Amino acid sequence: RHEIPLFYARAMRKCDDESQVRKCLADAYGKMEHWANENGLPRDEWYPFAPADVPEVHDIETKQEKALIAKHEKALILELEEASWNREENHISQVEECLSKLWGNKERARQHVRDVGKKQSEAAGVSVAYLLSDEFAELVKSRMGEEDLSKITFARLKDKLWFKVDGAVETNMEAEMPVGWGQSCPRDHKGGCSLLDTLLPQHRRPCTHFLSWTWLMTVSDFRSALERWVETNGLNPSKVFLWVCFFVNNQFRIIIGEGQGDDLDTVFGPNLKRINAMVALLDKWDSPAYLTRIWTIFEQFMAMLLEVPVQMILPAASHDSLIRTFNRGERGIETVLRSLGRVDSAKAKASLQADEEKVKDMIKNAGGFDRVNDAVKESMIKWAMGVIESNFMGRVLKLKHQNFGQRITISYSTQQRAFKDRIAERLQTSGLKVWSGSASAEGQISMTQWHRQVQDSAGVVFIISRAFTKNEARMKELQHVTNHMQDAVGILPVVYENFAMPEEIISLLSHTRYVTVQPPVESKCRCARDCRCAG
Repeated sequence: RHEIPLFYARAMRKCDDESQVRKCLADAYGKMEHWANENGLPRDEWYPFAPADVPEVHDIETKQEKALIAKHEKALILELEEASWNREENHISQVEECLSKLWGNKERARQHVRDVGKKQSEAAGVSVAYLLSDEFAELVKSRMGEEDLSKITFARLKDKLWFKVDGAVETNMEAEMPVGWGQSCPRDHKGGCSLLDTLLPQHRRPCTHFLSWTWLMTVSDFRSALERWVETNGLNPSKVFLWVCFFVNNQFRIIIGEGQGDDLDTVFGPNLKRINAMVALLDKWDSPAYLTRIWTIFEQFMAMLLEVPVQMILPAASHDSLIRTFNRGERGIETVLRSLGRVDSAKAKASLQADEEKVKDMIKNAGGFDRVNDAVKESMIKWAMGVIESNFMGRVLKLKHQNFGQRITISYSTQQRAFKDRIAERLQTSGLKVWSGSASAEGQISMTQWHRQVQDSAGVVFIISRAFTKNEARMKELQHVTNHMQDAVGILPVVYENFAMPEEIISLLSHTRYVTVQPPVESKCRCARDCRCAG
């Protein structure tokens, strides 16, 4: 009726004048049935869907009919979104035509298709699988004319990706053309798109993480850090999509507009909050460039302000260097904390002066440079202490693989009971049994009984503190195990405080590796917001 398909007899009942109805071939009904089955419509609920601007056939009388039309519209929109993610142009055109008929408005359907493309481009991230792929490595090498990725920074790479070589447009030298130059941008439909929008569909999907980093990193360190991160956390690189400014931003617009500072507060914050997961990629731990750039300092501050969880990661070589420094004990820890505590947002720089001024103005409005510095320092130190604890627990868990049983003994002074309980909980979560030696610590069993308990253990953790060194029974336990049981059980001393260890302790630990753990410090005071107290 009026070129709109009608479904079977029940739909026919809606037409009083049979002269308006023309017969269809059987295969047309087959297509209708297939469509209805695809959309989950029962046979007794098939109704014609008429354009809104044809009143004589858009006579909707029941809520059920309205619900069916809404269901059909929703199915088409979902179909369009999937086709758009997959870059299926023919499929997109078909869905657009269906929406045009459903709404009776071609321009509305066309605009909706554009809006979907724009929204997806702005919400998409680049897959870690692509960033670690040979394809990306070859793009970098071919553009730079160099093979060593450890000498190529992203700051250098940008010029080869987006700034035209003289004569490139006229001669159509594809290898020299700016990436995305010949493609329309889904966001504004002008020439030139982001690197992200040139990627295959499997490498361009909704963001799972926001990446905070600096373009001063080398491509080699960038890939090393991401590879170690996904391996350590058991992530599938093809399922992790990062919001990386280098790939996501349309660099053509930034070049023309001379920066992106004008819409910082309306774009950056909402993006970070929407993604709600940040990965901070530091180039190194020793005087990192990350803490000298205004963008990365601002990103750290915003993450804390919006309560977005942050993971810190390092390239493999830098992470190994960090662990080696921690293992030097108190001096090593002090070195790391001192390095990560050097934050001065007032002196931080950006590549573009306009961006730097904009970010610093926002920092002033958010409480000032001191507040930002303190917040970022706290974040850095909290991460460093987490690495210390993780490294410590990793060494403890190695005791599990000894061939002497599955129980760990913890020797401690009663003043460190809370820390002992944390260690015990982590060990038990890993499937180990824990004997904390509490009866021994409180003088309820003899030294002989304690030795017997230790002999049945896989290893012993000693929590060494000032109180520990002044406790005669604890010192005897340490002496006995280090002098007589090193070949029978694993030993892990943990120096829990910053204090001058007695010569006797130093001598006992001279042939045993140990770790140092800082006691937790209350980071927030309970005074007024702008107080200056020690808390």
